Amino acid sequence: MPITALQNIQDSLAVMDALRSSQDSASSLSLVGFIVGSVGIAAGTTLLILDMQSDDGDNAKTAASVLPYLTSQSFGVYGTF
Repeated sequence: MPITALQNIQDSLAVMDALRSSQDSASSLSLVGFIVGSVGIAAGTTLLILDMQSDDGDNAKTAASVLPYLTSQSFGVYGTF
């Protein structure tokens, strides 16, 4: 093999190593983002449920409300304002 061919292979391997390292970093960042998002959704849902339970009957009809829903095909919130 000529020297230039070996150099090209070594350069290609260096580029592949750099891309693999970048992929690993992006994968870790994505996992952290999903975990933080999941914790945020769980905390928000918990706070909404606890807030709904603490309402008294008098101002419940005039206050704004947000109700989460979850079905086998979708999820979201209903709200009245």
